[in-house]
Amino acid sequence: MGARKIAEQFAKEGGWFIAFIMLPTWDYTNEVVYDVDKYDKLIELHSKDCREAKDAGIEVMCFAGFHPAEIDNLLERGISPKEVRNYTLAVAKVLGEKCSEGKIDGIGEVGRQHYKVQVHSALIAQEALEAFLALAEERDCPVQLHLEQVSGFTAESISRLANAIGIKKDNLLIHHSTIAVSAEAKELGMWSTVLGKKEVISAALERRGSDLLLLESDFIDDSRRAGKVIYPWEIARSLKSLLEEGGITSNDIEKISVDNVKKFFGI
Repeated sequence: MGARKIAEQFAKEGGWFIAFIMLPTWDYTNEVVYDVDKYDKLIELHSKDCREAKDAGIEVMCFAGFHPAEIDNLLERGISPKEVRNYTLAVAKVLGEKCSEGKIDGIGEVGRQHYKVQVHSALIAQEALEAFLALAEERDCPVQLHLEQVSGFTAESISRLANAIGIKKDNLLIHHSTIAVSAEAKELGMWSTVLGKKEVISAALERRGSDLLLLESDFIDDSRRAGKVIYPWEIARSLKSLLEEGGITSNDIEKISVDNVKKFFGI
C-alpha cells in the first residue's frame, strides 16, 4: 500500500496520528543488508515515506531501528559473530546521528528476540540494545523496544538497564506487549503498546488502566501477508464498537488516543 495510502485510509476512519516504524531490511531489498551505507540509504527511504504520509493531513512520527532478526539473518549468512556485532554497533551510531539531526523522531524497533536463537545471537542483541539505549539517552530520543514477553522479567530487566544507563523510562515503549507485561511496565514507569483489537483493549483497561498505554496495529504492509497483524484503521473501529457497547468511555478514548500519544511522542 505504501505509507501515504495507509495514512489516507486511516484518516478516513478518524485517525489523527500514526507512527511508522522501519521494517527489516529484506522487506525493502529482498535480502538482509550488510553494509552501513546501504542501511543509511534505507533509513533515508523510510524517512521519505514518512514525509509523504504527512500529505494525508495527519500527524506522523518516524522511527527507524535495527530489528533483532537482522542479527540472526546475518549470522545465518555465515558472517562471524564479531563482525555482526561490529556492524550492529555501527548501525546504532548511524541511527543515533539521524535522531540528533531530526531525520527520524525515534529509534525502533530495537531489542531482543522473542523466539529461540543461538546463544551468541542473543548476546549480540543484548549488547546492541545497551548501545541503542545509551545513544538514545545522549540524544533524548524515544525508543520502541522489541522484546520477549516474560512476566516478572521483561519489564524489570529493561527498568534495571534504564537505571544503569540513565535513560528516562518515559522515553521507553515496549511494543506489542502482553497485558501482564504492560501492567508491569506501567508500574515501573514505562510505556507499552497493546494490539488495538477490541478484546485486547477491553482486557488491558480492566487489568492495568489507561496510564502509560498506547495502541498499535503492528501492520507490516506486505501483500503476501495482507492485513497482518491488523490494519491501522481497525483500531478506530474497535474503539468505536467498544464505545457503542459501553465497554469504554469517551474519556478513555481521549486519554489513550490523544493525551497519551501527545505525551510519549512529544506532540
